[in-house]
Amino acid sequence: MRGGRGSFVVVMIGAVVLVSAGGARATGLDRWLLPLREVEVALARTDLPAARRAWQEAYQAALGSWRWEGMLEVGDARLRLGRAEGHREAAVARARSLYLAALCRARQQRSVEGALQTAEAFARLGDRRVAEQCVQLTEALAAETAGPGAPDRVREFAARLTDAASRAAARP
Repeated sequence: MRGGRGSFVVVMIGAVVLVSAGGARATGLDRWLLPLREVEVALARTDLPAARRAWQEAYQAALGSWRWEGMLEVGDARLRLGRAEGHREAAVARARSLYLAALCRARQQRSVEGALQTAEAFARLGDRRVAEQCVQLTEALAAETAGPGAPDRVREFAARLTDAASRAAARP
C-alpha cells in the first residue's frame, strides 16, 4: 500500500509539472504582453506610476516565462519608461541587463532569432562591442542548428552592423 501511495504522489507531481510547463508555454506571451500594453497606454496618458506598476508586472511575467522574447520586450519597454521619467542612463543600464538575460535564454533555447534580435537591441543602444559578441554567438548557433537561411541572416546583420559603425566613425 505504501509503495502504491508513493507512486501515486510521484505521478501526480509529474502531472502537475507537465500541466504547469504546458500552461507557461501556452500563456507565457500573454502574461507579459498584456502588462506591456498597459505600459504603453499609461505612457500615452503620462501616468508614470501606472506605467511603472505595469512594467513591474510585465517584468515578473517575463522572468517566470524563461523565454528570451519576454526579456527583450521588457528591456525595450524599460527604455521607453526611462525616457518618459527622464532617467535614460538608469534605463539603459537596466535594459542592458535584461538584454543579457534575453541572450542567455536565446542561447539556452538555441534560438538564432533570439540571439540576432538581442544583437540588434545592443546595436540600438550603441553598444557595438556587445552586439558583435552576440553576432559571434549567433554564428555559432546558426552553424549548430543549420536552420534554413540562418547563416545568411547572420552575415547580413553583421554587414549592416559594420556599415553602421563605419558611417558613425566617418561623421565629424
